[in-house]
Amino acid sequence: MSDSPHPSNESTAQDFAIGFVGKRVLPPGSEAALRATLAQVLDQLAAENPGHALLGVSSLALGADTVFVELIAARGRPTYQQLIFLPTAPAGFFLPDDFRLGDEAATDPAVQARVARSENLLKAPAVREVRITGTSTDRDERFAETAFAIVRACDVLLVACTQADYDAALSPDPTIKLARGGSAETLRYARAGHKRAIVLLVDAPGAGARLPIRLVEA
Repeated sequence: MSDSPHPSNESTAQDFAIGFVGKRVLPPGSEAALRATLAQVLDQLAAENPGHALLGVSSLALGADTVFVELIAARGRPTYQQLIFLPTAPAGFFLPDDFRLGDEAATDPAVQARVARSENLLKAPAVREVRITGTSTDRDERFAETAFAIVRACDVLLVACTQADYDAALSPDPTIKLARGGSAETLRYARAGHKRAIVLLVDAPGAGARLPIRLVEA
């Protein structure tokens, strides 16, 4: 399903698809460091892939997703474009309850502002297509389906997660339970599929307002 003014069923041969998944609730003060580190990684990937359009592939949840899509939108077409994957139609995705933090009420102006910030990005000129990827009758499972669809659609996956998520995803211990469709399970899914991943540790800001980066090779 495409709701974009710039529809396209698939990426082209000249696309380099950059998947992204990340924490819905970022640690306090980490958004600026995430933004700076993502910009650095995008610059690196652009240098590695001259002549290609860089196609961001992500959802548009609160937190890290919004930061990623804003960066793609700011850089703009034709070099940077965006493919948005949603687990359900926009009317069922941009719900105030999913954009609350802590004890906030759904009617809080801050919540409404977050919904608008994310929802407005669907209209950005860089958006090539909005694709509904969830099929399950269970809402949480649809979110997991969307995360895994992002992995399958990309050439490299960027993951903004905590050190604990990273350790759990790479642990050989089969008894470790991962949140369904969360950053850790998505990273584990990518690794099992031999997908190259670049992990940004959002709970460990580094020197110069940059986040530590971990590479998970295919």
